[in-house]
Amino acid sequence: DISSDVTLSYIGGTSIPTEGEFQVLLQVSNSAGDSLEMPLTVEYYNAAQERTRPKIGLTDYLIYVRSGQKVQPEDYLDNLTLDGRHYYFDAENQAFVQEGNTYQQAINSIESGLILPLSQLQIAAPGVYRDPGVYEITYRCASAAGVIGTVRLVIVVENSGG
Repeated sequence: DISSDVTLSYIGGTSIPTEGEFQVLLQVSNSAGDSLEMPLTVEYYNAAQERTRPKIGLTDYLIYVRSGQKVQPEDYLDNLTLDGRHYYFDAENQAFVQEGNTYQQAINSIESGLILPLSQLQIAAPGVYRDPGVYEITYRCASAAGVIGTVRLVIVVENSGG
């Protein structure tokens, strides 16, 4: 466990965060003096909204890829909790299906809200990952009350040569 060796600093000098998104830099060094830095975005939000905040679950939150490798944001979706309902992501049909139902059952049901289209999410992806570095794909969803839920997939792009 190296967690005690990891330092976090706010890019731009912010030390007491308020509600919002902030850029941070994680740094760690080993006993040989090798060090690693990773810029990330952290979000501080109003805890009173936690119960109503949409929650987007991913299969992974940090991935490593080679430069030029294609990344499909939808490939990492797993589940969604929205307005008190729990959904799983049906990759074949590119839709969220309420738990306890198959896609076919949900589409044939007269009950509304059993299926949510992928367009329920806003997905912001940088696109091409040619240059080594750290990138983020941001997934956002709004509840009926307008509360926004956000999650990020961090992509570390390594040189193609290894």
